[in-house]
Amino acid sequence: MKILLPYSKSLLLRQLALDYSSGVISAEIDPERSCRDVEELRQALLTLRMEKNPSIHIEEGGAPLRFLLALASWTPGRKVSITVGERLSRRPVAGLTDVLRRSGAEIVFDEQTRRYTIFGTERKTEELHIDATASSQFVSALMLAAPLATLPLRLVSRDGCWRVSRPYIAMTAEVMRQRGWKVRMEEGIVEIGERDGEERNSARMEADWSAAAFICGMFHVARRRGWNPPAPELPDLLTADSLQGDSRFPLLLAQEGNEYDLRSAPDLAMPLCSTLLMLRRPFRLTGLETLPSKESDRLEAMRRGFLLFGYSLEIVGKGELRWNGQNSKTRTPGRICVPTAGDHRIALALKMMELDGWDVELDDPGCVAKSWPGGARELSRYAALLKREIPGTTEESHNQKDIKDCV
Repeated sequence: MKILLPYSKSLLLRQLALDYSSGVISAEIDPERSCRDVEELRQALLTLRMEKNPSIHIEEGGAPLRFLLALASWTPGRKVSITVGERLSRRPVAGLTDVLRRSGAEIVFDEQTRRYTIFGTERKTEELHIDATASSQFVSALMLAAPLATLPLRLVSRDGCWRVSRPYIAMTAEVMRQRGWKVRMEEGIVEIGERDGEERNSARMEADWSAAAFICGMFHVARRRGWNPPAPELPDLLTADSLQGDSRFPLLLAQEGNEYDLRSAPDLAMPLCSTLLMLRRPFRLTGLETLPSKESDRLEAMRRGFLLFGYSLEIVGKGELRWNGQNSKTRTPGRICVPTAGDHRIALALKMMELDGWDVELDDPGCVAKSWPGGARELSRYAALLKREIPGTTEESHNQKDIKDCV
């Protein structure tokens, strides 16, 4: 079965931001492979490029907002107004806006109207110290805006290392290198110099590993149950040597034991949680401190959502999720409407439970458009296909399939 995956949201957003800061007109994106976050940023950057004092609205995209704040702040002579959605207004940006103000930009936020007003200026500072514990996107935003100035840029972590989602800072660095920029990255430091030549491999694009993780988790469950699951046909652009941090999901599935450190890719907690619950495997997930400030409080949303299926998850401290292997109540699968908290990744994680015989209805099906517009449909189709398979295949045929078949 062929699965239609979107392009990597993380890579597309970085390419769009770098197009703007490099003075390049962005190419059209296949709407079937795009998503709402990408379209929000694409439209916002078109407006920023065409209008002197633009008014822009970003409803829910954390990365689009953070990238746009940096780009607007370092675009001289512009007064930019950005209004945001209610949930987005409560997501962390202070670590980024503090640095932008120190670099010379004036940024005012009106809580009542949820409006940022940015007076852009030319960056005249070469070294900036940043607290990026709330989001690695603070660092990526500054990196992607760096080409707007002729000065080099040196970013220094205040705590001496990149603690949160380091692979996504590395992704930004590699995208910039592919586009011809000199980038040096070490623990706690990123340096960006001048462009050293023509773009190299600028058109490289990948399918989205964050989306593929939900499919791969379902395949893994079916295989572990002794079924003979057909491996999903995923795009050639989904590669094992991906720039995306979430490409480590197959390695997590192959891991022994029940403790998983997800500090470098906390968004994998959602598909991993669904996968382990369906396998009835107790687990301890750590490194999830950023999840409460995402599109929803993802720790609480997972606890509430999976409780409807009979699983009692425990939130420990600020960044740990556990399941001890005990159900709160045995429940017979049937039709169930689940609360998504308006969060695309929560919705997709709960939709995975259809593999356990549930008919899962999302209370906000449109929320998945933020990252994978067709995601709920594709998960339902694949679950239905897997459930048609007859258990009890031979060990020989069973061993012919592995999670590597997903790439």
